[in-house]
Amino acid sequence: MLGTISVRPFPFTNAIKKRDDVRVIEVRANNREQLVLQLSDQFDA
Repeated sequence: MLGTISVRPFPFTNAIKKRDDVRVIEVRANNREQLVLQLSDQFDA
């Protein structure tokens, strides 16, 4: 599953981000194009 989550701290979203089965990847202007390829490769696997 791929989703987005608020960077701002909220109790509910903080709990999600702390889960062992969640991986948080920061998307920035300088990495967003590379992430498209990187994430699509992971979902193809």
